[in-house]
Amino acid sequence: MPMRGEISTRPFSKSDKRTGEPAWGSISILTGDPDFFAVCAFSAIGLLISLCLTMQFPFTDAMVALLADF
Repeated sequence: MPMRGEISTRPFSKSDKRTGEPAWGSISILTGDPDFFAVCAFSAIGLLISLCLTMQFPFTDAMVALLADF
């Protein structure tokens, strides 16, 4: 039973055949949710920070040798 504000999904039975089509209807419903927007924003910020740190401190052979001791 979904909580208030959650999108309910229909249960799958063994006779159901799932298609490879994405559920664009559910995604479009989620884009209007402010909680979903906040999670996406913080995820994007985290990815950008990790990208900047990766570019700042490249993973060199010396780093691999130091990490191999652990």
